[in-house]
Amino acid sequence: MQWGIAAKAALLVAVILLATQLFANQAGVDNLHLALSSCLGVIAAGLSENNDFYQRRWQTLLLQTFCFALASLSVTLLFPYPTLFYIGLVGSSYLFVMLGNKGLKYATIGFCSLIIAVYTMFGYSDFENPWLQPLYLILGSFAYLLLSFIWDSLVPAQSLNQSLRSLYGTLARYQLRKARLFDKQWHGASLNHELALLDKAIAEQLATVRQLLYVQQRRGKLAKQSEQQSSFLRAQLLHERMGSSHFSFLAPDPNTDVQLDQQVKQLLVNTARHLNQISSQPLQDNDRKALEEQLTEINQYLEHKNLESLHGYQFLSQNMSILIELMAAKPTFPEQHTEFTPLNKLGTKQWLRMLVDFKKPASHHSMRMAALMGIGYAAVAYYPGQESFWLLLTILLLLKPDYSQTKQRLAERVIGTLVGAVLASVLAIFDPQHWFILCLFPIFAWLFFLFFKASYGLSVVFITLFVSLSLQLNPIAFSEGLVVRIVATLIGAFLVAFTARFVLSHWQKEKSLGLSQNVLISYRVYLFETLSHYTSEHQSEERRFRYARFNARQSFAVFLDHIEKMKREPSTKQGNITGLYLLSGHFNSLNAHVSALAVHRSVVGDQSSMALINDISEQFSNCFVQLEDQLLLQAIDRPKDLAAAALIRKQLRQLLPKLHLQQQVLIYQLELIVTDLEALNQHFYRHSL
Repeated sequence: MQWGIAAKAALLVAVILLATQLFANQAGVDNLHLALSSCLGVIAAGLSENNDFYQRRWQTLLLQTFCFALASLSVTLLFPYPTLFYIGLVGSSYLFVMLGNKGLKYATIGFCSLIIAVYTMFGYSDFENPWLQPLYLILGSFAYLLLSFIWDSLVPAQSLNQSLRSLYGTLARYQLRKARLFDKQWHGASLNHELALLDKAIAEQLATVRQLLYVQQRRGKLAKQSEQQSSFLRAQLLHERMGSSHFSFLAPDPNTDVQLDQQVKQLLVNTARHLNQISSQPLQDNDRKALEEQLTEINQYLEHKNLESLHGYQFLSQNMSILIELMAAKPTFPEQHTEFTPLNKLGTKQWLRMLVDFKKPASHHSMRMAALMGIGYAAVAYYPGQESFWLLLTILLLLKPDYSQTKQRLAERVIGTLVGAVLASVLAIFDPQHWFILCLFPIFAWLFFLFFKASYGLSVVFITLFVSLSLQLNPIAFSEGLVVRIVATLIGAFLVAFTARFVLSHWQKEKSLGLSQNVLISYRVYLFETLSHYTSEHQSEERRFRYARFNARQSFAVFLDHIEKMKREPSTKQGNITGLYLLSGHFNSLNAHVSALAVHRSVVGDQSSMALINDISEQFSNCFVQLEDQLLLQAIDRPKDLAAAALIRKQLRQLLPKLHLQQQVLIYQLELIVTDLEALNQHFYRHSL
C-alpha cells in the first residue's frame, strides 16, 4: 500500500481546507471551490509520483508545473471557443500521451496533465473569474511537490525500504509454494505455473528496487556500498538459489522417499518463515542453528541411504547450506564501487521523430486517445454542464495501450465510478453541513491513494466520492446528478471498449515470436556466463554474470506477462495460447536447471577438463542458435531432432571420470539442461507460435 503518498495527500487536503475556513474573510462557496481546486491539484500531483519522481528534482518540479499550467491555462483560454478548444484538446491529448514514451516520469506527468485539464473543465462555470481556477490547481500540485521533496529529504530511502520488504515477502511466498513440490498431493502443472508467476513477481520487484537504487545513487543519497544495496544483492542470490532445481520438471520420480520429502519440505517452510525478517537484518544465530540442525538431519539420512537416485537431494542439500549462510550474512558486490545504470532511455531526438511517425505502434495509443477525447467532447456539446465532462474523465481513465489492460480495469472503474456516484448522490439527499463534507475530503484522499495499487476498484469509489462531493457544494438535483454521471460513465465505457477492440488494436500474438526469441537469447547468455566460471578465475558475482542472470529473469517475466495479457483478449484474436503455456513450462524448467548449475559454479582445475567444458559450452550455444532459428521457420521445415544434443551427451560421458564427486553436479545439471533443450525442440516441431 502507498502509505507515504496517501499520508501526504491527506495532510495537504486537510491543511488547505482548514486554512480556507480559518483565514478566509468569508468562507463561502467561492472560497471552498478555490480550495477544492487546490485539493484536486494535490490529487493529480500524487498520481504522478513514481520511482523516477525524485531523480533530478528540479527537472520534475519545472516539468510538472509547466505541463499542468499548460493544460489548465489552455482549457481556460480556449473554453469559450468550441472549435479552437476541440483542436487544442485533440492535439494536447496526442502530445501528452506520447510524452510517456520518454519514460515513467514523463508518462505519469503527461497523463496527470490531462487529468488537470478535465478538472479545469469541471470547475470552469463555478467561478466568476475562471482564471483563478488554474492558479489554485497549480498551487495545489506545487504544494504536493514541495511537501514530497521535504518528506524525501527526511526519509530518503522510504520507498526503497518498502520495496525491499515487499520483495522479501514475495520470496517467502515463493519458498512456501516451492515446499509443496515435496508433497505427494501436489498437482504438477498448476503448482509449477503458480511458481512461475511468483518468479515473475520477484523479477519485477527486483527491477523496481534496482531502479530505486539507481535514482538514489544519482541523487547522491546512497553509498556505493549500502545496506539497501547489500539487501538487493542478497535478494538476487536468494532468488537464484530458491529458483534452482536439481530434479526434472518433465518426468518427476513417483517413487521418492516420503520421509526425506517431508524433511526437505519442512526445511523449506522454516526458511520461508524467516525470509520476511531479513530484508533489514541478517538471520539471528539461534534461528540459523535451528535451520542447520534440520539440514544436518537430512544429510545424515542421505548418508545412511547412500543411493545414486538421491544425488539430486544431495545437491539440493548443498544449495540449502549456502542459502542459510546467505540469510545470515551480509553480501557485498565484488566491485569496490557499484553503480547502476538506467535500463531504458529514449533520447529527445528519437522522441521527436516518433511524434510524426504515425505507423509505429507507439503512436497508435496516442492517436486513439486523441480521437476518443475529441469524440467525447463532441458528445458533451449536446449536453452542456460541468457534470457531462465526467465522460472525458471516464475515457481518460479507462483507455490503456493494449486491450488486456483496458479490459482488466474496465469493470473495476465502471463499477467503482457508479458506486461512488450513487453514494455521493445519496449523501446529497441528506443535505449534510459543509463542515461534515469537508471532514470527508482528507479521508477520501487518504483511502484513494492507500488502495490505489492494492484494490483499484475500491480506490475508484473513493476518488469518485471526492470529485462528486467537490462538485456538490452547491448540490444540483439528486436525480439529475445521478443520471448524468451514470450515463456519462456508461457511454465512456462503451466508447473505450469499442476503441480498444476495433481501432488500431495490437494483439499479443504479434509479440509471441519476438518474446520467445528474447527468452532463448537471454538463457543462452546466462548459461554461457555460468559455464565460463567453471573454466576461469572469474569473480562469482562479476558484473557481466549479474546482468546475464538479471536479464534472463526479466525476459521470462515479460514472457509470462505476455501470456497473462493474451488470456484476457478475445478468443478470435488469441494466438496458440495452449502452446505458449506449455512453452512457459519448458522455459521455467530450463531456467531452474541453469540456475542450479549457477549456484554450484566453481573452477575445475584440470586443463583437459576445462577444454572439454569450453567445447560443451560451444555446443550448447549451437543448440540455442538452432532453437532460435527454428522459430523463424515454417512448422513443416523445422528439424525434429536437436543436432548437437547427442554430441553434448558424448562429451559429458568423457568429462565425468575427470571430475571428483563434488564437481559431478556439473554433469548432473547439464544432463537436465540437454533434456530441456530437446523438449523445447520437440515443442517447436509440434507447435506454431
